[in-house]
Amino acid sequence: MLLWVCLASPNRSEPAHPSRALLIGISDYQNQNIWPKLPGCLQDTRCVREFLTDSQGSVRLPPKTVTVLDQQRSTRAGIEEALEQLFRDAQPGETVYIHYSGHGGLLPSGRSGESDSLDECLVPIDAPDFRSRDFSAKVIRDNWLADYLDRLADRVRQDGQPGSVLCVLDCCHSGGMSRAPGRVLRQAFGATAYFGTKASTRSNIISRAPHPGWVMLSACRYDQAAEETDLGGAFTMAFLKALRDSRLGSDANYYDLLRLIRSNPIASQQTPQAAGQRELLVFGGSLKSHHSWISVLESNGDQVVVDQGTLTGVANGTEIGFYPLGTNLPKGEPLATAIVFEEGPFHSRARLNSHASATDLSCAVGWIRRFPPQPPVTYQVEGSRPTSISKWLKASFTGHMREVNQGAELLFQQIPGRLRLVRMEDGSTLFDGPFLQNELEPVLKAEIQNRFFFRIPSNDTESLKLTFSPERPDNTYRLGESAELKVENTGPEPLFISVVYVDSHGKMQCMYPEPDQLAEWKKMGSADPPLRLRLDFTPPTGLDRLRILATREPIDVGFLLNRAQRDPHSNRSDGWLLSPPILLRITP
Repeated sequence: MLLWVCLASPNRSEPAHPSRALLIGISDYQNQNIWPKLPGCLQDTRCVREFLTDSQGSVRLPPKTVTVLDQQRSTRAGIEEALEQLFRDAQPGETVYIHYSGHGGLLPSGRSGESDSLDECLVPIDAPDFRSRDFSAKVIRDNWLADYLDRLADRVRQDGQPGSVLCVLDCCHSGGMSRAPGRVLRQAFGATAYFGTKASTRSNIISRAPHPGWVMLSACRYDQAAEETDLGGAFTMAFLKALRDSRLGSDANYYDLLRLIRSNPIASQQTPQAAGQRELLVFGGSLKSHHSWISVLESNGDQVVVDQGTLTGVANGTEIGFYPLGTNLPKGEPLATAIVFEEGPFHSRARLNSHASATDLSCAVGWIRRFPPQPPVTYQVEGSRPTSISKWLKASFTGHMREVNQGAELLFQQIPGRLRLVRMEDGSTLFDGPFLQNELEPVLKAEIQNRFFFRIPSNDTESLKLTFSPERPDNTYRLGESAELKVENTGPEPLFISVVYVDSHGKMQCMYPEPDQLAEWKKMGSADPPLRLRLDFTPPTGLDRLRILATREPIDVGFLLNRAQRDPHSNRSDGWLLSPPILLRITP
């Protein structure tokens, strides 16, 4: 059930700048009673063009390779033709940059793929009243744009060339907001759109897997407004400032760039989003792997508030090291360290042990340096010669495992010619074969790591309703079969739903939301369509486990999976619900 993505090593010799660009800004809409004037949009395109063509800057593109579409030509036909011309001009190995500043909108979806039955769209200069019948024919839907980006990325990456595409939208897209402050287009999952069109219900959430070669940066989350400043769009200004920041190294990827953009106070009232292949180097075609980190939300004197809490294993006594932006694995001395002293389910407050500037901390990369002592996993050994196994476990897993005489969590059974490892609470076999330390060690490490998540007591037995189709006695399925999991929130409050799956060998996978779904992740309430997920049962066989986590605030489940190494303090809160573990028996 676990899917892995193999990432290539970064190629530092490639040019870290775009090869050509198309800039679209619309300030003076023809129908300003419906689409108000946006003065900053033309200013955005001016500022971006100056950045790209500045002879003293870092990019220094020839002016002829930067096309600024005249806003009077920015109809649907005009925008699409400009994009198609960009496609024809693009060459293998190039990095292509597209920027759009203007209004964004929502309209009923014309095909499956949107969880709320609404398509987001770019609003051209001549867009009519959103209630008119020809409105959908005048706008550019997100599905069309995504298909175009797929084609363009394939073109610049053909024959194995390291080309890429960056699309920046300072408007409503994955954020689902109008650029004009306060003009909310979409408020909640399944809610009435700004256009006055009630979203028809659709009972599935279909993710679009990231297509290799393109990244999309958008101004805000679906429930926020993208703001204007005297200089232009807040997001565009933060984006350009981040590109000029000396902390953005030559090996920075779009995760690093997004982190720097979000640290800018100018965009503090909105949360910029990224979609697509965010591991790509900025303006490059190679990849740098990404890890889940801890971020500083607030800094005040000798205290910081971080974005992880007891639900992801960060509790009182946890020591965090903060490293410079772009740190992929912690090396050397950190900028600062801090000890958590006030834990919460989602956020924690920590006291700094050393000084670092608030500016550096705002985009620093946080890593766990030391967890508080954790309860060890208990085990027993059965057989005629248990000494060798016990010695190896005590030497290799000091502090993580403890031998007991009864009531153990794991049982090692010595059988002539082989060793069997059994999980006692459900009787599942984790290992069965010759006693080879290099094969047994990763199984035990995975079991110790994921036990954190399954030790958290369930605090929900009614609100989260799970249904499998087809239903099977004891949830038993054969290899090669598929089933549908339906999750419903029948409680009184809409919550963010996460689905965590652990196979019989202890490998954990966040089935929902996947990384490219985070920008569109919405709360789900009792009146909303259920979440439906397809389960394809693949090796290994054995007893798999699944849990549903429902939270009032979004939670970084990726951090939970990567850093789950301790049993958190029990922190009861009405801000989250956790289902009991669901057992699935996978047979040959």
